Amino acid sequence: MRTPKSPPELGPSGGALWRRVVRDFELRDDELELLKRAGLALDRADAARAAVARDGAYIPGRFGTKAHPGLSAERSDVLIFARMMRQLGLSDAVPTSERSRPRLVG
Repeated sequence: MRTPKSPPELGPSGGALWRRVVRDFELRDDELELLKRAGLALDRADAARAAVARDGAYIPGRFGTKAHPGLSAERSDVLIFARMMRQLGLSDAVPTSERSRPRLVG
């Protein structure tokens, strides 16, 4: 069984997710694409979180103080990540049938 390499566009968190999942599960090509997109969402959430940590949760705006745009970006990307993991059947929070769950390797 081949172990697919981490796509080069994935960052540290997305790449780590990829390696863990492909090590433990056998995924079809369409599931690998979902995993890649989940990894990208995870990386974007990390980048948004870092921007908020750097700049603060509230920043100056044209009409006074406003929420950092990274707050909503992080929230959106975390939701996208969770949905894709649930679609892959890899979320413990959402029960899935054994038929839709990727097969464990080994």
